[in-house]
Amino acid sequence: MRFTVDHAALAPALATVTRVVQARPARPVLSAVLLEAGEGYLRATATDLETAISATVPAAVEEDGRAALPARYLNEMMRRIPGGTLTWSTEAGTAGAHIRWGKTQLTIHGYEPNDYPTAASFPDHPDRTIAQGLLRHAITHTAFAAAQGETARALLTGVELRFAGDALFALATDGFPAAAYETQPGSPRPTEGAIVVPASVLVEVARLLADPDQPCDIAQQGNQILFRAGSVHLAARLLEGKYFAVLDLVPKAFPTTIRVARTALIGACERVGLICEADPPHAVTLDVAAEQLTLTATHADVGTAEETLEGAIDGPPLRLGFNVRQMTEGLRRFEGGEILLEISGITSLARFTDPTDRRLNYLQMPLQMPE
Repeated sequence: MRFTVDHAALAPALATVTRVVQARPARPVLSAVLLEAGEGYLRATATDLETAISATVPAAVEEDGRAALPARYLNEMMRRIPGGTLTWSTEAGTAGAHIRWGKTQLTIHGYEPNDYPTAASFPDHPDRTIAQGLLRHAITHTAFAAAQGETARALLTGVELRFAGDALFALATDGFPAAAYETQPGSPRPTEGAIVVPASVLVEVARLLADPDQPCDIAQQGNQILFRAGSVHLAARLLEGKYFAVLDLVPKAFPTTIRVARTALIGACERVGLICEADPPHAVTLDVAAEQLTLTATHADVGTAEETLEGAIDGPPLRLGFNVRQMTEGLRRFEGGEILLEISGITSLARFTDPTDRRLNYLQMPLQMPE
């Protein structure tokens, strides 16, 4: 294998694919990035067996070939080279590469490229195409609500995606709370074709979606989902099983509604919630009365905090509690000036949304608070 490549093209490609390389992989070869040189291109691929990312850059290839080189070392070396043209070569029967840049010469030992796992190739025709900006918006507004940690139910570490024409519906939950996003609010939710993608995978996908106006192609091959944005594509395993139907638990009507400034509510949650920051369930009491919303938190060892906000309140007065950490995390996902909080009672899901943009709905179960 012999080729020359521009550092400005290769360095970001390596930085992108090596994000999936684990610090302690199950097999030594998985610590490598696979380089494949063909006519006019160089493709870099990295995988942890669950997720694979490939990036293709232009290259002047004199001789086709493959090499599997230590990913983190290679990535760090590229970061330290300020720019210019790199000349790469390998010798038949050796696992490694020679790299030349200016007056610098490097010899890097590698792995047998034939031992590197084969990553799925993107098909000639995608199943669907969606604007990168829309997909990224859906991911960033839902993936945060998925379950985390090894003790979590595996399926709930994912995000449920449903597609119908140009519409996309995304749902994530760890049981409660939940975040639901739909690109076309009010349209019927697709009942077929749901897939569950690991939230960690979608976070990586979101990082690849750099141009909001350009398309992202999506394809499914068996139990794998593939995303392609420009010259980069990602393949990952789907999670199997039926996702928790949390939206079936949303009340049909909300007797009490509260409209309040979003930044004011976030600030109040942060200040009042500091009292109960150390101890779950991080409970803050909301007292809803005419035109006022009062947040209160009490901790036996710390003290009491109370803050009152003005808002437009419709419905009977009530008192209920929320996990303030979860509520603040959900509120931060909104972008508008106001939040609409809809409450059906202390035993039913409450819904947070933007009254002028109903694409995102954040759902949270109230806490039972002492009188």
